[in-house]
Amino acid sequence: MSFKLGLPIIAIPAIIMGIICIMQWRNNRNREHVIINGQIIGFSKRTNSNGTYFYPIFEYFYNGNTYKNEGKFGTATIKNGKKAPMSKYQEGDEIEVLVFCDDPSTGMINTKGNINLSLYFGMGALALGVLLGTIWFLVWGV
Repeated sequence: MSFKLGLPIIAIPAIIMGIICIMQWRNNRNREHVIINGQIIGFSKRTNSNGTYFYPIFEYFYNGNTYKNEGKFGTATIKNGKKAPMSKYQEGDEIEVLVFCDDPSTGMINTKGNINLSLYFGMGALALGVLLGTIWFLVWGV
C-alpha cells in the first residue's frame, strides 16, 4: 500500500471515531445524573509489558441497591523495574460517584476526566483525521 492511499485510510476512520466520541460525550453530558458518596473497597491488578497497574474498585449505594465498579484509570506502581507514584486513592477512602439515573450500574468516580474523556479523545481523533486529510489533499489533490 502506498503512502498516498494510507493517509485517507487513516484519516477517514479517525474523523468518524472523533465524531462518535464527541456525540457520546454530548449525550452523557445531557443525561440526568446525581453525585453520591461511595467508598474505595480495594484494587484490581493488571500486568502487561509496560508494568503493573492497579485500578480502584469502589462501591456505592443508590435507590436501595449496592453497586461495585472499577475505576477507569489505573496507577502504575512498578514500571520498567522502577517504583512509580502510588494511587491517590487508598482502601477505605470516601469518594464522589457520578451515577446516571437511567443506568445506575455504570457509576464512575466523579472526576472531570471521566465525563470529558470521550470529548478529549474525540477532539484529538477528529483533529488527526482532518490534519491527515488536509495533507493528503494538498500533496496529491483530488
